[in-house]
Amino acid sequence: MGICVDVKNDCLVVFGSQYASDEKTYLYRFGTGKWEAHDLQPRPNGKRGKTYSTIPRLAYDSVNQICLGLIWDDATGKHETWTLDVSKLKWKKMDPPTEAEPSMSRSRNLAYSPEHNVFLLELNPAALKGKGAQIWTYRYRSATAAFREGESAARGRLAPPANLQVETDAGRVALSWTPVPGAAAYRVYRSLSMEPWQPKFERVGDVKERSLVDDKIGPKQPAIYMVRAVDEQRIESADSHRVRSEPRAALKPVVSVLAKDRIEITWNGHPAKDIVGYNLYRGLVTVRTGTKGEPKPWRDNDPEYNEPRVAEVSAITGIEKLNSELLTRLSFIDRVDLSTPPAESKDYKFAVYAYIVRAVNKLGIESGPSPYALTIPSEPTNVFNREKGATAELKWAANPEKRIAGYHVYKLEGTWNIVRLTKQPVQATTFTHKSSQTRYWITAVDSLGQEGQPSSPVWHQWSYAGFFNGEWHQ
Repeated sequence: MGICVDVKNDCLVVFGSQYASDEKTYLYRFGTGKWEAHDLQPRPNGKRGKTYSTIPRLAYDSVNQICLGLIWDDATGKHETWTLDVSKLKWKKMDPPTEAEPSMSRSRNLAYSPEHNVFLLELNPAALKGKGAQIWTYRYRSATAAFREGESAARGRLAPPANLQVETDAGRVALSWTPVPGAAAYRVYRSLSMEPWQPKFERVGDVKERSLVDDKIGPKQPAIYMVRAVDEQRIESADSHRVRSEPRAALKPVVSVLAKDRIEITWNGHPAKDIVGYNLYRGLVTVRTGTKGEPKPWRDNDPEYNEPRVAEVSAITGIEKLNSELLTRLSFIDRVDLSTPPAESKDYKFAVYAYIVRAVNKLGIESGPSPYALTIPSEPTNVFNREKGATAELKWAANPEKRIAGYHVYKLEGTWNIVRLTKQPVQATTFTHKSSQTRYWITAVDSLGQEGQPSSPVWHQWSYAGFFNGEWHQ
């Protein structure tokens, strides 16, 4: 299906499918939290053809405030370009002089660049029958024309305040922003409803300065703020961007298995000035394993492992806070024993735990959870290949975890058969291999012999020459 976020109308737009027939246009309104289904006419084809349906790609044009849809028609084998104006609930077929090359690939990528006022479409070379990778561009309308259309409505209004910042202290929230030329005052609004799609703003004060201190906020009470500039006629500007008294989520921690009953968790310090400490949480993970022949490699793009390996996180339960007092250090040692796996994880020989970090500010408010990190190695990153004829020279970044025993290298043989090239984990972060057209994956192995998930693949002898600078590519 095609999905995009329409900022002007504050909604999510969904259209089409890969295999099913569905010609309705679906909208999810963030303000109401409800779905709408619209049977619009005219509309792009949404019926299944010989094998596939439309496999659409959608992107939002923030300059002209429309959604662009690139629709594949399996019956004709051609692309069609459509636009959707959500305000009018109206699709329009654009009929450009040249449509993008036919490609039903799910890996088509469509994006919009506001800076250049242009849509960018990337087509997968595998679906173009030897024509190589292609980049197409499409401009709906000039930025000048869009500006002129909206100029009359915006004429006479001040620009909204920019660079709104928030900093907390005990019992108060300090706000500051960049001055707006011509502003006689600034009006500050606050919402105690923390659902960003359903804020209920109330006016908390007018100031002539470019700052305000809200000292009528309860302890541990999160809030969302915005500011409007006010001119001499008391006409308000549009809204500034919104800020929260809740800290931003912390970065993903690093979990190092030092021994079966000694786990070190480390994390980077939060960049906000008002952070006073951290809370660390742990949950028990139920995993699905992959072994030789089960699951089939095509199911989750994993190799056929020689013994049970973690292929999927099924659930994280029993989440508990590990610290009784706020942590001020950026590390923690957990003595949980990995040698007693839960029955739900079946044939995996170790227990697997997930850790998250939450930052806490001076107002006593926790951030949202960081991404979780597991007691299995993370996926190796920055995997690159340099091609010397048939020889692939691979390199990757060392894993951040301590006590990594080494790395395994896998390659694709045929369509779905993924085989391991390394009998024992290699210590280096480089590997050389001679092969015809293929792709490679890297996995990390820890001190207990646990093998992590595969890296993103790196390709060898595919037609990407010219789309990257230098010899190394991904």
